[in-house]
Amino acid sequence: MYMTSNNVLEVNQAFYDAFAEGDYAVVEKLWASGNKVSVIHPGSAVLHGRKAVMKSWQEILKILLVARSVVSIQKHTSWVTQPT
Repeated sequence: MYMTSNNVLEVNQAFYDAFAEGDYAVVEKLWASGNKVSVIHPGSAVLHGRKAVMKSWQEILKILLVARSVVSIQKHTSWVTQPT
């Protein structure tokens, strides 16, 4: 498939939208399906290969989901809610 700069920008925006929503399924679909992919996360070494790259995104999105959790406490009851 021939990609234009507009296509690249659209996919890039879709990725960041999925990232902001914590939507791993969309993030996974947007990454190249071959094994010749790499990623460098801030403060991390280069990760090579789709399996390692996707595992890293899955872990990051789990951390973000926990970070967005809201803890509520009333007397002897507590609960955790997460954004939808």
